[in-house]
Formats: sequence, C-alpha cells, structure tokens
Amino acid sequence: MIDEKEVRLTVASVIDNLTPSGLSDGDPERTEVSVCGKMLASPDAITLKYREQEEGSEVNTEIVIYPAAVKVMRSGSIESEMYFEEGIVHTSLYRVPPYSFDAEIKTRKIRSSMTVNGGQLDIYYSMKIGGADKSVKMSVRAV
Repeated sequence: MIDEKEVRLTVASVIDNLTPSGLSDGDPERTEVSVCGKMLASPDAITLKYREQEEGSEVNTEIVIYPAAVKVMRSGSIESEMYFEEGIVHTSLYRVPPYSFDAEIKTRKIRSSMTVNGGQLDIYYSMKIGGADKSVKMSVRAV
C-alpha cells in the first residue's frame, strides 16, 4: 500500500569549490528553497516530489529514499539523475540544455530520519562536475 500526502519541503545545499589539494576555494555557494510537494510512502521507500519555477524555467524533482541509498532525479531546465550510497561512486550526465557535463559523485554519509510523518535527510558527498571538484551537503526537511 502506498500512502500519499501533501508536505512542505525545505531543500538546502552548501557547495564548496575545492582546490586541487582538496581545500575550500572561496565562499561556499548556498541555496535554499521552500516548496509544497508530495510524499509517497511505501514499504520499500519514501518518495518526495516537487516542482520549482523561476524566471520562466521549471524543474521537476523526485527524491527516492531507500533504506541504504537515495536517488535524485531532475527534469526540465535541469536534467540529472544522481545516485547516493555510502562509499559508492556514481557517474552520470548533468544537463542544463543545451550544455552537458560529466558528473561523478562519491557519497560520504547519508543520514535520514524521514518517515511518513516527515523528517530530515542529509547527504554529504564529493562531486566532480565538468572537471571541477566540489564538496556538498544537501539537506531535505519535510513537514
């Protein structure tokens, strides 16, 4: 059985650009968005879906939280599919049409208290996108 309900989501990220030696380079890029979305809960996973619209562009995001992994899929003005599992490297394409970038993600840590009643998801990972190294923390809060 799948439970579905409306939720308020706060999605935040902090991205540090890294030097070749792995140190932070400049100020981190911080983003935060609060949106209404849907939560679908099944015995196998919790799925969060939401849409962002800004200046004529639209991005649809689906976050699937499994017991030991997370999958984030985006479509629209940004197209990507990222898979997070601790210690695993995932490669994909990150597209902002008409441009495409190779993306490599290595998940350091996933912490989730997400249940059908809401909660928090934190993902800490390293990313190499278009040849640039970054350290990222992504947080999703659902109420």
